[in-house]
Parts: sequence; structure tokens; C-alpha cells
Amino acid sequence: MDAPMENVIFAFKSEIIKNSKDINDFTCLLQLTDENKFFSLQKTYGLQETISYIHGCLNTSKLRIEGLILLEKLTEQCVTEVFTQNAVTWTKFIVQCLESHDPVEVKRLSCCVGCKIIPLTVNFTALSKDIISVLPQLLATLIAASSEWLTASLKLLGVCIQSYPGPCGTFKTKLDVMVTELFKEQSVPKEAIALYVLLARVGGGGNKGIHFTEAWSNKFQQIITSLTEVVNLLYNGLNIPELESTFSVQVLPMRELPETYTNRFNILSSYHHTYCLCLQELLSQPFPAPVKIPVSDVIRLVTKVLSVNIRDLKRLLLSGYISTLHSDAVLCLHSLISRCKTLLLPYSKTIITVMVKELMLLELKLFMVRTGPTGIKIEKENYEVDCGKTVTLECVLIGISNSKAVCWHRIKENTKMDDIIIDGSKYMGSNVTNPSLVIVNVNENDTGFYFCTAKVEDREVTGEKVSVSVQGIKMASLKYKVDYSRATKLMCTFFRSPRSMSVCWYRHSLDSTTQRIVIDSSKYKGSTLDDPSLEIVNVNENDTGSYFCTATFSGNEELRGDTVSVLVQGM
Repeated sequence: MDAPMENVIFAFKSEIIKNSKDINDFTCLLQLTDENKFFSLQKTYGLQETISYIHGCLNTSKLRIEGLILLEKLTEQCVTEVFTQNAVTWTKFIVQCLESHDPVEVKRLSCCVGCKIIPLTVNFTALSKDIISVLPQLLATLIAASSEWLTASLKLLGVCIQSYPGPCGTFKTKLDVMVTELFKEQSVPKEAIALYVLLARVGGGGNKGIHFTEAWSNKFQQIITSLTEVVNLLYNGLNIPELESTFSVQVLPMRELPETYTNRFNILSSYHHTYCLCLQELLSQPFPAPVKIPVSDVIRLVTKVLSVNIRDLKRLLLSGYISTLHSDAVLCLHSLISRCKTLLLPYSKTIITVMVKELMLLELKLFMVRTGPTGIKIEKENYEVDCGKTVTLECVLIGISNSKAVCWHRIKENTKMDDIIIDGSKYMGSNVTNPSLVIVNVNENDTGFYFCTAKVEDREVTGEKVSVSVQGIKMASLKYKVDYSRATKLMCTFFRSPRSMSVCWYRHSLDSTTQRIVIDSSKYKGSTLDDPSLEIVNVNENDTGSYFCTATFSGNEELRGDTVSVLVQGM
């Protein structure tokens, strides 16, 4: 029965390939391929028509997505002979797709297919040598990836390092710079964290892997030193001794910290989270050489983080981050225990003491939620809101039936506290029936920490704090008057936003048409991640109109700034 079924499937596939471009037919082909694994049924000669068709698709811009999808299926199912004969060609096609001006989707899919091809090639000596010759071009293209397909490129870079650590050694410096720059951001992709750890195995290992051991130790020490720096900055001013680093390596570079405490703590806690993830990855991932883990430094760092708790803390802003800091520290300790196991017995007393204290604090917190002296349950601790949207800070009164009034308060900076006045337009809710606070049309000034209080007879109960972070685009001015033939710059900045993936400007002309501004570096400049402002050179009557800026983030989330008007005078 195998042979007739194979013929029927292949004949059906050939008809679809030759005679139809309908997406439903193509979807049917993919489903048929998965269910029957017909690529695995074909001999080498039987797949030549399919391989030729896939190559044709990969050489045609409009058909590349179709070709990549089919290539992915073929890679998963084809026999060894077919793979070894075509793997180098397919890898070159991947590079070609990545270097093209095709849409982002093509580049992301190319990286996905590359992640499946590259690891399989290391099993064949002759094939590996040919792949190594293509590798420099592939790595250079991936390192230069734009933010739109950065995550996919990082994943493929990691696969290349795992498969060919030696040949990747020539790119170690560029890879280090790439990852270091990414670590300056508040939101770091998990693929960047994995790549940071993999960089310890780039290049030659040396005698008994000594170079790998040294590189791993350097990465580990850098993370410990960076965490020490961040924790000292977070706990600065709490009248507790600073934690001294025992290593002489440089810390990971950070962006300049803002003076405002709200932004400062937000950025530092993000760095702490990223570095803790790196530490966990370093401890959990297998390594091709023996390493020495500085156990005492990890335990000392974890102990320092857990030594500050909400109950004893008087700084309201910092207390909003304590739970996250503690969670990250405990996960680091968990990774250490999982890796070292019985080797940690000399440190068991310290670890048990620290964790018992942490469990007692957790139990106290859970008790307060269940029965609570406050009687106010907060549904969510952190809110990230786009500028101009509406947000509801949800809370529930528990066991309070005779409350006389409910009030909300906002903490800005380190000490300033404002009472929220319910005006029915900007702020709504905050009453006995509906204690939640509704903030309408949020803006940059709404960023801060909020907490709810309820008056019950002769006492006042207080709920836990929630943080509100508003992200958006801030325009420096809404009106510009420009002399004819002069230049002007429409100033804008991002505030409290994740890493932007693209920045665009649009003009709404007097004839009611809206056009996207094309940055050509002559008439129009700027509109980049580093400088999102738009510069207009040699203005003329056609530049009169309304302009607005948009920023698109991961997940196709889009922010839009206020509209600004440009009036050209002196024509």
C-alpha cells in the first residue's frame, strides 16, 4: 500500500504546485504534507521537482514566504542524502533572503528555517566545511539586523554559536558589543540573555577547554559585579552597609540614570531582573568545560537583596519593587542549589536561615491578604498604560461594610504625595460602592505609585501600593512657524517606553490627504530610534500642514503623538 499512497500524494502535490496559487490550496498542501510526511516517502530523484520549485520560489521575491515554508517542511522530513546534497544551497538562500529588501516576515521566517538547518549540518564532516565558508556572511548579516527582526536574528546567532563555536570566534567582539548595547534597554529579549551566556563558548577552547573556563568565569564575575552595583544603587540611603564586589571585572554598561526616583527605581529593577536571568542561565545551562562557581559571592548577594523587606521599609517608592527583587534573588538561589546540590552543604545553615526568614515574611503577606489589617485587596500591582488611554486601578473592600469614605493617593518622586480629587472627568470611582480608581486620558504626569485608603468609624485602613507607568510620545511644541526656504525640526521624545521597533512621521496636507514622510537625508532627516524628531530642510509651501509621529513596538502595538501644525511664512 505504501507505493500507491506515495504516488497519489505526490501527484496531488504536483497538481497544486503547477496549476494553483490559491492560498487555500497551499494550506491544504501543507496539511497534507504534515499528516502524511510525503517528503520522507520520496527518493532523491522523486523530490527534484519539489526542490526545483522551492528554489524558484526562494529566487522570486513575491514567492519567498511560500518557498521558505515548503523548505522548512522539506528539511524536517527529507532523507539524509537529500539534505546533504542541498544544505549548503539552502543556507545560501537563507543569507540571500536576509540580505534582501523583503518584508520583515521573510527575514523572521528565514531565521526560523536557518535554526533548523544549521544544527543538522554539524553531523556531516564534509558538509560542515562548506557551511563554515558561508558562516561569516551569515553572521555579519545577523549582527546587522534591524530591530524589526532582531529577536529572530539573536536566536539564529545562538544556534550558530552552539553548532560552530570555533568559526564564530572571529565575530566575538562584534557579538559582545551587540549584546552589551541590548542590555542597556529596560526590556531585554530572552534570546539576548541566552546569547550573552553562549558567548563564553565562542572561539577555540584551548587545552582541556581552558579558554572556555576563563570566558565563563569572566561572564559570571561580570554579572555578579553588575548585580552588586545595581543592588547598592537601589538600597542607597537605607543606612545599611554597601556590598563589596570581590572581582575586578568591569560592570555591564548602563544608561544614565534619571534623577527622579520613580524612573530611577524602575530602570534599576529592570537591570536587576535582566542580570538575575543571566545568572540563572549561566548556572542552568550545560557547559563544555569545567568551571568554578563563586558560591559565597552568590549567597552573599542573595542575602543582601532579601535583607530589605516591605515591613521595615519606609521609602514608599522602593517598596513597590521589593517583591520583584526578592523573587529574582530566590530564583538565583534555586538555580545555584540545582547546579551544586550537595556541594552546598557547608553553606546550608546560611541558606536555611535566609529562606526561613523569607517564608515568614511571605506568610505574613498572605495573612494580610486573607484577613488583613487593611481590609483592601489590590487586584493588580503594576499597570503599563499608553498615553491617552484609560486605566482602572482595581481594588476590593474585604470585610468592610461600614466604610464612610474611600480615597486614592498618588506618590510622585520620593516624598511628594497628592490626594486624588474625583472630578467625574479626569478621575472617577473611588467610592464605597466602587472603590476602584478610573484615570481617563492618562499622560506623563500620571506616572507614579497609587494607594487606596478607606475610613472606617474612627480609623483608616490602607491598601498596598500599585505602580502606574505611562508610555508615549511627547511633543516639544504643537505649533511651528517657519520662514520660507529655512529648516525646522519637529521635536519629540519617547517617555517610559519599551524598545521601539519603528518610528514614522505623517503629514496631513491642506488638501486633506495624509502621506507618510520618507526619510531621504536631504529633504527629511531624523525619525530614528536615537532621534525620533523630524527635521525638514529648505521648507516650501508644500510643507504647510499637520504632522504626527507614530512608534510601533513588539506585538504591533502603536503609540501616536499629538498633532503639530507647521505654517510656512514669507512665501
